[in-house]
This record gives sequence, C-alpha cells and structure tokens, in this order.
Amino acid sequence: DYYGINLAYGTREGLKHLIEEAHVFGIKVISDWPAQPVSVRSHLVREHLEWFREINASTVSVNLNQPEISDYITECMVYWVKEYDLDGFRLKSDEPAQFLGAARKALLAQKPNFIIISDQKIDHSNFDFITSADLYENLKSVSKGEADASILNQCFANPTSGRQLNFIEEPQSKANPALEPASLPAIVLLLSGEGIPL
Repeated sequence: DYYGINLAYGTREGLKHLIEEAHVFGIKVISDWPAQPVSVRSHLVREHLEWFREINASTVSVNLNQPEISDYITECMVYWVKEYDLDGFRLKSDEPAQFLGAARKALLAQKPNFIIISDQKIDHSNFDFITSADLYENLKSVSKGEADASILNQCFANPTSGRQLNFIEEPQSKANPALEPASLPAIVLLLSGEGIPL
C-alpha cells in the first residue's frame, strides 16, 4: 500500500509531527522510496496484475515501463509531499529513465526544492545527489591492510564528488567492526572530504 504506514513504524500523526519538528530546526526529511518489490497480497496485484512481472511466492516487481503504473506510483509520491511535506526521496537508480523524469517533474512542481537521491553512484540528470560506496569500500581495504591509503584519493577525484553522499558504515548495519581500528581517521576523512557525509 503506497499510501499506508506500517504501524510498526508509527502513525500518520506521528510522521507529521516528526517532519514539522524537524523543519523547525532546519532539518530536511528524506525517505527511501522502494517502488518494488510489492507483496503478492497487495490489492494492486489483485486489481491490476498486468502492472507486474517476475511473480514469485511472496513478491512481484512493478513494471514501471507501463504508463498506468508509472503514473500511479508518481501520484503516490506526490501525495507524500502534499500530505506530509517530505523534502526528498532516495530512489533506485535502475528505474526507467522515463519514469524518473516524470516523477522528478511532478515532485518539483509540488515542491520546487525537493531533493532526489540515487541509491547508487550513477550520475544522472534526474538525481540531485548520488550515494557512493567508494569511501566505505576503500577504507575497508585500507583498514584491513589490503590496499595503500593513496587509493582514498580516488573517492574524491571525479566531477560528481561534490554531489555524492559518502558513508563509512553499511547503512543497514548498526556497526562495522572492519572499520573500528581506523574509525577516528575515517570519520575525519568523511567530514572533511568533498561530498556529503551520511
């Protein structure tokens, strides 16, 4: 349900309050937007099976090359901006360019300073920022003694470095023991290097 909130994460009122309070302190709120996969139990699968592909036992993949589902997903995204005043989405970079372009246009029409972030280091005009694992991967290699520290220069040597989001821990993990011995220098590099620290 692209319009619903999983109660395990909170309520609509709680989300509105969180975003309002963040805005009071000048903090932007950006959400992941996983257009896929979709549960086979979704009402959309029952009502519009033609919108989906790669059906397996528990999930299906949205076919965003179809205009009907592409328009529906874009409308859902705009809803979250209108209703909750979200400031940005992080999207999958491998979604069809036509969908990304239409979604970007609709979101910017709703909120001109809306931010769209790619989940990978893929430079594309539909993204304001890109997520780069380069610093994380290179720091991991250096901290394990598998590479010389000079490889860290590569992390900041491309034209998109000012637009890239860098991290030193896997976003889904709570801690990364591989970086612990080098954590202070890694944090200094993250905060002082070109790009935006996560």
